[in-house]
Parts: sequence; structure tokens; C-alpha cells
Amino acid sequence: MKRCTLCKLTKPLDEFGAKRAARDGRSPWCRSCCSGKNAAKYQRGALAAERRTRLDESRLPAGMKRCPGCGAVKPTTGFYRDRASASGISTRCSECVKAETTAYRRANPDKAAEATRRWWLANREYVNAYNRRWAAANPERAREQDRRYALKHRAEIIARVKAWGAANPVRARDLRLGVLKRYRERLKSLPGGTIERFVIFERDDWTCQICGSALGPDTATIDHIIPVSKPGSANTDDNLQTLCMSCNARKGASVA
Repeated sequence: MKRCTLCKLTKPLDEFGAKRAARDGRSPWCRSCCSGKNAAKYQRGALAAERRTRLDESRLPAGMKRCPGCGAVKPTTGFYRDRASASGISTRCSECVKAETTAYRRANPDKAAEATRRWWLANREYVNAYNRRWAAANPERAREQDRRYALKHRAEIIARVKAWGAANPVRARDLRLGVLKRYRERLKSLPGGTIERFVIFERDDWTCQICGSALGPDTATIDHIIPVSKPGSANTDDNLQTLCMSCNARKGASVA
């Protein structure tokens, strides 16, 4: 047993930290008292550092702030907003915060991914609204992003669509009919009138204009070189070509 010189309580030796300089090899203060003193010391140091920071910032021009990370003096616009801070902006500049965040995510990919997932689930409405606003402001980039995602996850998307169609046959049929109806309405509105399918097939010698395979009445399809969904499309002979089913499906709404 040993008596702590701070709290004056007698406690087992295990409650005292090791200290080689002491006669009994133990600290004169118990672990609880040491923790309290260290916390107070840390708080005093933090307060002193904050006072030094405030004094240093008071000497800076208005609208400027020194980043303790890189030591550079930057405009306050180079710092993130922080409601918990007395100044309303973060302590470190945005570049230092980004560098620290990137280093942490690279060192802890699993933890970073899980934190991102939890934040996304907790802020799903905000994320969806932001994505819709971004897509409306950047339609070309949004389409390119969707195209890359579809190419990368093609098998997964097809499996998911098939599973949904099997679970919702009535809604899947209605969607297909709706798409077909809109396509036919769009097709009728194009200049050039009615498409003479067999005239185009004969002109192209019943040959696919992409892969060159020979076709028959059951395998030949008509394709719009400028797709029906694109501006400038027409039902004219110079905008029509013969394709096999595979090439037509692979071409999709691209211009070729």
C-alpha cells in the first residue's frame, strides 16, 4: 500500500505509476491524480496556444489568417467554415485539410469507405438533391458519367433490371409499351415520311453496314444513322441503313 501525496488516500501499489528515481520505484501521485494534473497541464497549454494564436491573428490584416499546418498567411476564403470555432472558420486551411484527409483515406481505405457510406445514408436526401442540381447544370458531363458507369457495371445492371422485371412484370410491360409508344410518336414526327424497309434492304444488298454479315427478312433491321432521339434525324434514305440485330443493339443511340 502507499499514500498519495496529492489526494492523501492510501491505495495499492498498482494504482501508482513506475518512477525509477523514487526509492520505491513508484510515483508519489496515484494514477487518478496524475491524469488530472496532465489534463490540467494540457488545458493550460492549449489555452496559451489559443491566446498566442489570437494575438498573432490580431496583428494580421483584416480578412487574413495564418494556417498552423503550413504556416502560410492566407485569405479567410481559403479556410472551410466551422460552426464550432469562435471565428466561424476552420483552424487549418483547406489545402492542409484536403492533404490530411487524403492521407488518412489512403492509409485507412476501409474505415474511410465505411464513414462515407454512413454519411451518405444519413444525408441521402441532401445527396440526391445535390446530384440532381449538378446534373441539371452539367448535362453533358452527367451523361458521360452515366455512360462510363453503365459500361463498367454492365453485367450488374442487366442482372438487376432482369430481376426487377421478373418481380414487377406488369410495371415492366407498361414501361416497355410506354417507351415503344414514345419512339413511334417521335418516328412519325420526323421529316421524310414513311420508311420503305425493303427498299433500304435491297439498296444495301441485304448486308449489315457495320459487320458485313449477310442478312435475311428475319434478321435485317433498319437503323437511323443520326438516331431518332438526336436533333437532325430524319426518315430519309441518306439517314437509313441496314444493320443486323446485334450491331443495331450495340450502336444504340450513338451517331455512326
